[in-house]
Amino acid sequence: MTDIQLKTFAQITPCEPEWVWEGRIPCGTVTILAAPGGVGKSFFAADLAARVSRGDLMPDGTTGAAPAPVVYLGLEDSPEASTIHRLAAARANLGNVIDASENDSGAPFDVTEDLPWLREIVDQAGGVRLVVIDTLSAASPVTLTGVATVRGKIPRPLLAFAKDTGAAVLVVHHVTKAGTVAGSKAIEDGVRQVLTISRDAADPRIRSLHLHKTNVASDQLPDVRYTLTGSGRDTRVEWLISNELNHGRGPSSNGQARVLMLLRNTGAPLSAQEIAARTGVSYATVRVLLHRLSGRGLVTSPTRNAYTASPAA
Repeated sequence: MTDIQLKTFAQITPCEPEWVWEGRIPCGTVTILAAPGGVGKSFFAADLAARVSRGDLMPDGTTGAAPAPVVYLGLEDSPEASTIHRLAAARANLGNVIDASENDSGAPFDVTEDLPWLREIVDQAGGVRLVVIDTLSAASPVTLTGVATVRGKIPRPLLAFAKDTGAAVLVVHHVTKAGTVAGSKAIEDGVRQVLTISRDAADPRIRSLHLHKTNVASDQLPDVRYTLTGSGRDTRVEWLISNELNHGRGPSSNGQARVLMLLRNTGAPLSAQEIAARTGVSYATVRVLLHRLSGRGLVTSPTRNAYTASPAA
């Protein structure tokens, strides 16, 4: 009989999980983003990719990582006519976003066949932090209803790919009319995180991003909300400052992040008084924060007592 080398958890060195968006999108695994058509899933994906590409704060004010490459598979849209405009409107560093919508033969990406090819792209780019697959149905030639088939051909290979590369894999997917994740239960059960987007009942222009399922974090995070602003190819996500922000609770209580987020979303110059009223941060604190942000080149003052985010912020 061969002796088996036993290893107890006392011999394992714990490590902190890495996040693209703390509590919501972990690195090294797969997150499903499920929502009905028309709510702006692709605009959300472009906004997230843009933030990672330039190393920006996340929408709730939590700190992002340093600028990193993003691999983007916009499979239902033309890279030239649609995806590039969404990324540009979201202020992405376009030189940090890699288009992988088609494989080497020019065929659309197939999740059941092309993961080795996608792995080569990630390895060649180096330091990729986020891979976006938009959408799952466009990436899969197999019917998404058979549990055994789906589990073996989609979640398991994707999880292995994410674990091997260390990148966060965000898979955009649809929901049923009842609001459940579309297709086989194996899709939802096979991943660690599921985010959903729904419209606000009182104001359909507002969308809420909800942490529907997690195996790696707390499920008590508040929803974050956004709307779409602009028109045509300039349409982009505008994140809304929620009650949690205004009352200074949770990770979004960082006043500096709230001020900078407001200025980025608004675009037009605001006075210190307007910033204080709209962020819930005291006027005196806003003045201090604006001085600090100006010193870092993140905020400019085009006229006296008027502030806006700098183009490079």
